[in-house]
Amino acid sequence: MKIIDFYPNRGYFLPGNDAEFLLELRLDRPEEIIIGIEIVNLTKVVFSHNQSFDLVAGAHQIPLRWTTLPIPQKGYGVKVKIYKSGTDQLLGSVSTAFDVLTNWTDFPRYGYLCDFQKDRPDTFTSLRTLLPFHINGLQFYDWQYCHDQLVPPTDSFIDPLGRELSLPVIKELIQSAHQFGMAAMAYIAVYAASIGFWEKHKNWGMFDAKGTPHTFEGFLGLMDPSPESPWTQHLLDRCTQVESVLDFDGFHVDQYGEPKQAFTSTGTEIDIPHAFAAFINELKERSSKPTVVFNAVGNWPIEMLATTNQDFMYIEIWPPTPSYTDIEETVISAREKSGDKPVVIAQYLHTNQPANIRLSNSVIMACGGTRIELGEQARLLADPYFPKHEKISQELANHLRKTSDFVVRYGELLGPTAKNIKTLKTAVPDNITIICRETKNHQIINLVNMRGLTDPKWTEKHLAPTTLEKFQIEIEPSRQINEISWASPDSDQIDLLPCNYRTEGLKVTIDIPILHYWTMIVIESLNTEG
Repeated sequence: MKIIDFYPNRGYFLPGNDAEFLLELRLDRPEEIIIGIEIVNLTKVVFSHNQSFDLVAGAHQIPLRWTTLPIPQKGYGVKVKIYKSGTDQLLGSVSTAFDVLTNWTDFPRYGYLCDFQKDRPDTFTSLRTLLPFHINGLQFYDWQYCHDQLVPPTDSFIDPLGRELSLPVIKELIQSAHQFGMAAMAYIAVYAASIGFWEKHKNWGMFDAKGTPHTFEGFLGLMDPSPESPWTQHLLDRCTQVESVLDFDGFHVDQYGEPKQAFTSTGTEIDIPHAFAAFINELKERSSKPTVVFNAVGNWPIEMLATTNQDFMYIEIWPPTPSYTDIEETVISAREKSGDKPVVIAQYLHTNQPANIRLSNSVIMACGGTRIELGEQARLLADPYFPKHEKISQELANHLRKTSDFVVRYGELLGPTAKNIKTLKTAVPDNITIICRETKNHQIINLVNMRGLTDPKWTEKHLAPTTLEKFQIEIEPSRQINEISWASPDSDQIDLLPCNYRTEGLKVTIDIPILHYWTMIVIESLNTEG
């Protein structure tokens, strides 16, 4: 018998609904087996069940189900052990994770689709490859007919960059996304129009201080996004048309980061940050499915975007902020300014930068954010033009999957509901970044390893940090301790395991078994509830 895979059949589950997990097996001969399933929230077993199966030789996909508790914002680990019937002989074991949310935007794990051609690979199978990574929202990038007329006039159409796309394929991908519990977000650009449309409506455009029109890479004209602009009303009407034709769940609104200053055709300066904010709020108010997110390119204009009604913060970071400390500050600051909204980071790294990818993910996720990095065929988002995605190695895929399990399983500790706090009074070895968070019942110390890296930059390829084993940290906790445990996505298993610790006065010394990239220390308070 061989275990092929094990994963939930949806990106997330609703409170009080059935959760289903798919166990894929292959048997060389008929076999009677016992499958034992155990579901754990943090360290507490909330469900266990054994079930007998009499299987013939061949491939099997076995559904295992559990009715979720009516409590949202909970993450769970799922373990399966398979025994030969009538014996205690263990034939194999496997695990996955899932979470229970009221809405996907409560803890977004964003992926992408960008291939809408008629001959694209099977849509159902393509999206199923994303289930093990717990993707619960998909950006449909460059799906539209053109930037000023989003819905295509025919089933087959040519996009602005010459690709032949298919409206039925777009509809099929939306349907498949919904089947797998993934939201489908329609990409639009807030101020981009085709050159033909722009030439007919140049007085709707944006200009520099000298009166020169703003364009983008020679094939788009940039329009005035102000609330009173005719362009804004035109684009909002096109969004309404999208909702009448396609079952998208909302809109992903893009900008290009420049210009940051512009003028109308009459010479009046445009308040671009205010225009962005007004567009978000108007689109959200008038849409029937009003999930809206806006791209803060280069983290601009984050102060204004953080005040809007968008559902989560989406920030595209660029090399002018090259350090890992910059990433940390970007995520934490966005959460603070937005009232602790979820944060998704877009960051373009290549498959030949596995250490950069792992260290970036460690920092972002330890701060309470996530990254948009996997999409089409579970390929890596490596370029701002999404179709330039790259195939990842099996080793990197395994790590990204384990990290996804880790973040989802411990969503209460690592997700948006946990608060970022100033670093507790700690003493740790040199070159270890400390990121602290807390919930009602826990304080979390995330250790991110920078040892052996001289001035590491996410923008420049670097080696893995130097692993540190069997070391101690000292803390002065602000709560009474019930127990201390640790877990890491870099370990063979991701269960929370007890830590040895010693108390002397106000100080607590904790023994840490190992730190590769990221180790999480969880301090459970006395008199915890829930």
